[in-house]
Amino acid sequence: MMRIRLIMLGIILISQLLNAQNVMKIEDGDAPVYKPQGISGTPIVNTPELMAYLKTLGDDIFTRSLKKAAVDTVGSIRNFYVFNIKDDKFDTIEFQLLAKGTLSQIWCSSEEITNGHLTQAVADTFLLYLESKSGKQSVNPDEGIIAIDQEYFGNPPDKDNDGLVDALLCDIKDSWEPGSTGGYVAGFFYSIDQTDISGKSNKADIIYLDSYPGIYYNDVVDPNGALQTIAHEYQHLIHYNYDRSEYTFVNEGLSENAEYITGLYTRESYRYLSEVNVPIFRWNRNNALP
Repeated sequence: MMRIRLIMLGIILISQLLNAQNVMKIEDGDAPVYKPQGISGTPIVNTPELMAYLKTLGDDIFTRSLKKAAVDTVGSIRNFYVFNIKDDKFDTIEFQLLAKGTLSQIWCSSEEITNGHLTQAVADTFLLYLESKSGKQSVNPDEGIIAIDQEYFGNPPDKDNDGLVDALLCDIKDSWEPGSTGGYVAGFFYSIDQTDISGKSNKADIIYLDSYPGIYYNDVVDPNGALQTIAHEYQHLIHYNYDRSEYTFVNEGLSENAEYITGLYTRESYRYLSEVNVPIFRWNRNNALP
């Protein structure tokens, strides 16, 4: 019964998301100011064609947990594969571990640290909300995103046997450019990381979060607007553990609900009323990116 209620609420919320893929316009006096609107990249990178291909590899390549080679400590530097959505390829990016708790690790791109887009305060904020607190309208503001999402949606996989979710903060390469009025990919979960595919899989439980313009925008570093993305993408990680072939609108709707129950949902309901003729079973990517 709880799952049915979550799905129904998710359908309502996903209808809002489908209409929120266009640019958000904010009135500032008489002059319009355009703020890029973030969307989830999970349905963009986890295409039906990819999932069909992965199924041909057999369950073992998905489900087999791996023994981690080394324990990460704050200050560790590692290279990770990050999917470049714009160029349809994998980039190798250097990350530094800036914060670590009992449930999660926050990795920041070395390049984005150097150019000032990411800071220690950003990493600390993400760790705090993942493990210790959530939004004021949360079902339990004194619990972190991880605990709330797990209570409502279940347990995540543990591909690398360390019991931690790795949050990778970097400039996700999509079609967004500075000055663009289109949307950008705010984050994603990529099922490739749950496989053993060489040269693509990080073989870990990863959420990717965009740093520019998701965290750094107009010379301001602000992680708060990206917190809902963590709750959203963490649900995708959990959902993968139970159903890899879920309908997109159900999976996305539950991730929207994850933002809601953690008190981090910020989309405007009125946007749905501006266009109600939106397909549910066909994910519309046409207006998602520039």
